[in-house]
Amino acid sequence: MRYVDPQPATRTARNMVPSVNHRDGSAIMMVRKQGDWLSAKVGDELVMMSAEKGNYIGLSEVGARIWELIETPQDIDAVCRKLLDEFDVAPDICRAEVEVFLNELVTHGAVALDPSPAG
Repeated sequence: MRYVDPQPATRTARNMVPSVNHRDGSAIMMVRKQGDWLSAKVGDELVMMSAEKGNYIGLSEVGARIWELIETPQDIDAVCRKLLDEFDVAPDICRAEVEVFLNELVTHGAVALDPSPAG
């Protein structure tokens, strides 16, 4: 088993969360959990393990909260709105950090990002 630190690492355009600017008509991205990840709270943090992938991830308090928020698939904007209500952070910084975090989880197979169905 290996520990994977979900901090920004090498990212490629292939797994980047597209920036969403509703004024220009770009797609709203949905985030959903995937894989066989088990998780357990340890204080304010969350430890996650995937037997299939043979690795584990430790999440900070904010990362743990994001993991809770995506228990059911959510659009990234909804996740950011909830975090803005709960934490003292500027909206642009929140969005940027959520995107980096989700990109890292995508690389580990813990989440998938899909365009929202047209509504």
